[in-house]
Parts: sequence; C-alpha cells; structure tokens
Amino acid sequence: MAADFDVIVAGGGPAGSLSAYRLASAGLRVLVVDAARFPRDKACGGGVQTRAFRHIPFDWRRAVHQELNEFSLSFDLLPQFTRGSSKALVLSVLRTEFDALLMDAARSAGAEALLGTRISGVEFAAGEPVRVRTGAGDFTAKYLVGADGANSVVGARINRRPSFFWQVALYCEVPRELMIEENAPDGRMVVDWGSLPSGYGWVFPKGGTVNVGVGAPVAIGKSLRPYLSQFVGAQKLFRDDGERKVSFKGHQLPTLTRRTRFGHENVLLVGDAAGLIDPLTGEGISNACHSADLAAQAILASHNNGHSAMHFYERTLRHEIVPDILHSRQLLSLSVAFPRRVLRIFEHDELVWAAFCKTLRGDATFLELLETITSNLGVLAGPVRKIAGYWEALRMHRFQGKLAQLS
Repeated sequence: MAADFDVIVAGGGPAGSLSAYRLASAGLRVLVVDAARFPRDKACGGGVQTRAFRHIPFDWRRAVHQELNEFSLSFDLLPQFTRGSSKALVLSVLRTEFDALLMDAARSAGAEALLGTRISGVEFAAGEPVRVRTGAGDFTAKYLVGADGANSVVGARINRRPSFFWQVALYCEVPRELMIEENAPDGRMVVDWGSLPSGYGWVFPKGGTVNVGVGAPVAIGKSLRPYLSQFVGAQKLFRDDGERKVSFKGHQLPTLTRRTRFGHENVLLVGDAAGLIDPLTGEGISNACHSADLAAQAILASHNNGHSAMHFYERTLRHEIVPDILHSRQLLSLSVAFPRRVLRIFEHDELVWAAFCKTLRGDATFLELLETITSNLGVLAGPVRKIAGYWEALRMHRFQGKLAQLS
C-alpha cells in the first residue's frame, strides 16, 4: 500500500465513506482508516430522516428496512395523538448493513481501506502534508477528513469538549420475538416527550427488529436508566422476561455551538466530529451525508485550482447546514420551555404538522418550522422566543437539583 495519498479519511461511517466515495470517484488517491472491521455495529437509533438520502449518489434502498410515515406521540408516558403523512418521514436502517453498503461503495469507487486499525495521532501544520499515525504505520496526505465520530481523534486537535452541546442516548435493537406483537408498531414511530425536561424516548420498527431507546442532555444523563424502564413499561413492549434478554448500549451526541471550529487549513471535520447532529431529534446521519458532499466539493476545488479547501468548506457549511442546526436548537429551547403549548400546536395546527413533515424530508428548513410554530402564538411570539432559553435553563437547573438530592 502506498504511504502517500491525496486524501486520508479518518473513520468509515456514513460521512467518511461518502467523502471517500466522492473523492475516489473523481480520481483522487484516497485511504479510509477505521478501528472496526465492516460490517460492524454502531450505537444509533437507526431512524434516518428522508432528507439524508438526497446526498447518497447511488442506490441505497436495499439498506432500508421500513418506511415510517406515522408518528405517535405520548406526553409524560400518556398517549396523546397519532398523525400521518402521505410520504415517508423516516426510514429505518440497521447500521451494520447501512454503513457496510456505503463502505463497499467507497471501495468500489477506488478508495483503499485500512480497517481494524486505530489512529493514534495526527500531525498537521499550514503548508505541510498531514501525517496520520496508525498501528499499521504512518501515512501522509495533502488533505485529511475527520469523520471519526463523537470521540474524534482528529477533532480533539481542533475543538475542546465545551465547544459542543452534548446529549447522551441508550438504545437497543430488539428482536420482534421478544416483543408483544400487537404492541410492536409497524410503519409507525413512537415518541414520548415531557417525561424529562429535555429529551425523549422512541420506538422505531425495522421489520425483524424494533429499535427502542431514550436520549437527553448529558447534564441529566443520570435520569436515563430509570426513564428507560418507565418508558419500556408504559409501551408494554416485551414478552415475559424479554427485557432481561437484551442489552442497552450508550453513546454521546455532540451538537455544534457558536464556538465550534470545523477544521484547520487542509483538515476538514464532517458528521459527528463536526457536531452536526440535529439537537431537536438527535439524528446525525442526514447532516453527515450532506457534510461529506460539501467536504468533497471543497477538496476537489482546492485540488484542481489551489483555492483553500477549508475556506470553501466552512463557507458552504455555514450557509447550508449550520443555520438549520442553530434554528433546531432554538426550537428545542422552545419545546423544553413550553412543552404543553408546543404539543398542542403540533397536534392541532395543520400548517405546523405540514412544515414538520417537510423539514424531515428536506423540503423546508428548521427556520421555516420555527416561524410556523411561533406564528401560532400571535402577539406572544416575540416575547416567547426571547425567554425560551431562560426558561429552558431554569427547568434544567431545577431538575438537576432534584437529581442531586436523590443521588
């Protein structure tokens, strides 16, 4: 294997594999390095917003297990309403299959893959090739794409942990034979909101399995285990001792803040490594696929005409992805501050429901959804948006105080 490449991609998940696919397809010499061997499992709910697939330039449909076009919401574990859409809102995938499909495509396009090999460090400086140290030796390249997830080795050289807003999730893929069949949803996602001041529980059916999980900000992460038990009990999902036969895994989810940096010179961060997780839904694959597209465009432009890859990438990222994440964060604050009011708006306002469906499909932005929701508030819209962040912080602070008393 050659020691020098045009691009080294750290991480072979969706963002990494799609970056490698696009760059190798354009004729660049690409190396993907990942600590795992594919197919491999990945901590994830596996409910992918349909807008993600606009950024996959080859056939992905065989990785989809179910199209979910119905949405059932409970509030504080009590059923509230079910709404539907004529088109799929979320597609459920198994990450073992989905990620392997993308990795295979990258390798078929000509990318080399060094799998089962950890990156121990990276070295980069302005005007110099990037050096990546691995257990299989050192490799150099003109560009480095940091696609190595929430615990990114590459990203750690560029951002500190406080540069992100952190959430945590627990999830499990549950075989349907362990579940009470009539209580296992089919073609319908189930979400519980309001049991915690921020965060939610979910059930995503996938044909032969059902993904069950809960998520919340790290600040109240200690509440997730008891909430998970309550959520599973309220859904009446498991047969007999079925719950004891499964194991829930945890993972952390970083979302960018205004302090987040997206790279340095010829090093570009994509996907979770850049904090591109939607703070409201916790879904990261859509922006991972989108950022891979933008990073590849930036590197190709730099490779062909000498322009700064980082300048091109950051400009397009801040135009196409970052505003949506920041507006989603505002919507999260609004939902945490005034949960019952937002719940009623989603249940009864047809324009809001239509905007929500369009947002998941990529036909509308989170700004449009946020404005549609706040327009429902009339003269209260301005004051409510201004104080939402304050009330969110206050509710979280009070809940953390209760957790401290119980521990």
